[in-house]
Amino acid sequence: LFLGLYSCQVKKNEVVINGKINGEIPVHVEYSIPIDGISYAGFRNVVIPDSLGNFEITVPISKPSILHILIIHQAHGRLVVEPGKRYYVEYNLEQEDKKFIVTGENQIGQNEFNSLPSRHVQISAKNFLNDTIVDDIEQSIKTSLKNEVSQFNEYLNSGKISSDFYELVQLD
Repeated sequence: LFLGLYSCQVKKNEVVINGKINGEIPVHVEYSIPIDGISYAGFRNVVIPDSLGNFEITVPISKPSILHILIIHQAHGRLVVEPGKRYYVEYNLEQEDKKFIVTGENQIGQNEFNSLPSRHVQISAKNFLNDTIVDDIEQSIKTSLKNEVSQFNEYLNSGKISSDFYELVQLD
């Protein structure tokens, strides 16, 4: 059944994510539904994996977007998705790190993107709780951003990621 899902053609105004869960199979997998390219946690849907841990997500999109895929209390992953493309994700719930792995389109960039620190303001702000000088905080943020973006710039220049992928990661 899962192999049959791969063979279907993806429409130009949607994205398809085929997934596999290794470990205890959850009741459902949550995913965000990007609106006009923006992913908001309040716009979610669920998909139910089969008994082998396979699942497929199809989302209508008209432009590159960031999509979040979540197994509650276990693992979370982000994908930069482009219309008309198919992505393959794997959750290894038995491993402590690298629980979410992406293969296929922009693979090296996808996995690098998932290794970056959280963009959630409250989580990221904890790094600066002991800092009292605003200029130091600003400089630290700028340096971190420059370092993160430089890796993706190298991937773009070597053809390992698309320009749409690069632009969206840079904006994020």
